[in-house]
Amino acid sequence: MFTIKSETLLIVDVYVQPGAKVSQIIGKHGERLKIKISSPPVDGKANQAVIEFFAKLFNLAKRDVNIESGDKSRSKRVSLIGDVTIFIQQIEGLIND
Repeated sequence: MFTIKSETLLIVDVYVQPGAKVSQIIGKHGERLKIKISSPPVDGKANQAVIEFFAKLFNLAKRDVNIESGDKSRSKRVSLIGDVTIFIQQIEGLIND
């Protein structure tokens, strides 16, 4: 689910379910983090919503969140720039709640 590239760069393998009522982390989907996104999968809106979701979740600038692969797929690799340890702790805390 996580690939640590450096102390400040984390890659998260994500499975996205677009068109939900509320954007939120649901748990795991196999080896991926499963999130629901309220935007529809039309014209890149869901991809933008994924970026906005992670930016808001970790209080990051949108430029610090990027979709590395999976633009046209529900399975995506999302990069986060910041404190990797905090990212992992927060995600694991949300999964285990």
